[in-house]
Amino acid sequence: MSEKEIQQRIKKMHGLMLRRFGPKFWKSGKRKGQLREPGMTVPFSAAELHSWVMAEVGIYASPCPFCGTPIDALSLSLDHDVPASRGGSLVLDNLVCCCLKCNKLKGSLTGDEFRGFMLYVRDLAPAAQSDILTRLNAGAMGMRLRYFGRKA
Repeated sequence: MSEKEIQQRIKKMHGLMLRRFGPKFWKSGKRKGQLREPGMTVPFSAAELHSWVMAEVGIYASPCPFCGTPIDALSLSLDHDVPASRGGSLVLDNLVCCCLKCNKLKGSLTGDEFRGFMLYVRDLAPAAQSDILTRLNAGAMGMRLRYFGRKA
């Protein structure tokens, strides 16, 4: 993993955050070009995000805070500890580096709520644990398909 790859990955993540949380405009019809949703301002630059990720994770693998899976700067997923949908801010202090699997499962739970859920699931028998996580992944996929649609 090179520094250039890491910079490209973090720049892409920053761009996705700008697109996700930025203002939304109507794309067609009589309202085309008019503001639909004002959006939120991402309060940090790609360079600041890069510095933060390198301080949090670095170039070597560190454990996911929820499940313990090793993640590095190229495989991490950024998640809000307190989700923006529940009033969380977009500042760096509210971001958590985790694995993609945990990020998808966490949904709109806070970090503490999800940690508590994962502790509960770990105490179950392996078959029950597998069944619950499989069902949650399937349900989360259904929600994503309803929102984003199928890719052809």
